[in-house]
Amino acid sequence: MKNLKESKFRTLRNFGIITFIFGGLSLYSFNCAPPSFQIADNGSLQMSSTGDIVPVDSSGVLSTTIQAPQALLTSEQVYESLMNLTGQKSTVTSSQLKEFSARSGSLPMEPSLDKINAPMLMALTSFSGEVCNGLVQQEKNLATDQRKFFQSINMGTAISNVTDANYQDALNKMSQAFMGRDLTSDELALFSQFKTDFIAGIPSNQTTSSTQTQYLMMSVCAAMLSSFDVYTY
Repeated sequence: MKNLKESKFRTLRNFGIITFIFGGLSLYSFNCAPPSFQIADNGSLQMSSTGDIVPVDSSGVLSTTIQAPQALLTSEQVYESLMNLTGQKSTVTSSQLKEFSARSGSLPMEPSLDKINAPMLMALTSFSGEVCNGLVQQEKNLATDQRKFFQSINMGTAISNVTDANYQDALNKMSQAFMGRDLTSDELALFSQFKTDFIAGIPSNQTTSSTQTQYLMMSVCAAMLSSFDVYTY
């Protein structure tokens, strides 16, 4: 029991870290920066005199191609969106309902971008983790050709059998489904380093456990599912 608790704590800590970093990287993409994190010097976004987000190019000229986010998903929209994106709307678990109920009070009731705050981000990450846990458990019991995200991942084997190609295939499928785009080279590098660090941190008596493979995929799924791209539009 002690080892299981320690393993779960390490996994939750890890996907919390990667979610934080991934969210930071998302600030540099075109459609995923809240107004409290503007980047004016590199030609990404500026704040207008009225407080609106105004996209600009590298020369400071107003841009018509860069699209800044206009609104947040509200609490109920977060639930609907995350369950739909992961294909679990019809198979929602009691754990997912319980987690959403516990976290919904910290999720925005209004779509205004100024509702982004630390409790909201923590609630979103926590609910995303439970959604991704359900996704991993669902897909590990399916035949490979019936899976949507983890065709290349053998959830019943040790994490050492997850090759970089297998891992990137799963990342690409989640990125396309959750965010509608490919991962950037910086994001791919981040996830690659996370996998390396994750494996290095596994206790010696758990290196052959298939549970670690499942924890890894749950972690990166939660990181992506709680990124700005997913809950802004």
